[in-house]
Amino acid sequence: MPRCVDAALFVLLIALHALLPVTTDAALQDGFYSINSNCTVDVEATVASVVQQYVYADRGIGAGLIRLHFHDCFVRGCDGSVLLDASPANPNPEKTSPANGGLRGLEVIQEAKRQLESLCPGTVSCADILAFSARDAARILSAWVISYRVPSGRRDGLTSSASDATQNLPPPLLTLC
Repeated sequence: MPRCVDAALFVLLIALHALLPVTTDAALQDGFYSINSNCTVDVEATVASVVQQYVYADRGIGAGLIRLHFHDCFVRGCDGSVLLDASPANPNPEKTSPANGGLRGLEVIQEAKRQLESLCPGTVSCADILAFSARDAARILSAWVISYRVPSGRRDGLTSSASDATQNLPPPLLTLC
């Protein structure tokens, strides 16, 4: 009988994925917002505070944030395109794909974005917020054992397709046993 993968190991594997190089047109760098913008707030600390608040209230949100980042990166690169809602111009974004069924943590990204927009309007990308959130969730869920740098400077994607998600992600009911 095959042994199921332990949930902590699964979280670790997903967190390690975040260490893989990101394909993007922009050069990512540590401290991007303090170097390249007039934003005087500590962007990463702001995101970490929001993530901590939500994960302490519901630990499942932490795993949801890691999964959300995984689903974002595997479709069009780490561009935040999984966050785009349906619109008249794009009625079938990634969110609507069956492969993205049950995504959790969207409210965390929205709250972090809301706070950062009030402090540094039009500056911090949702793609970076998502990457920081996954890192912070892994850190909290691992009791601060998992810790890694997340260079920033990602640009938000403007294209999102449910069919791309269906082709590039495992089905939602895939088991690990």
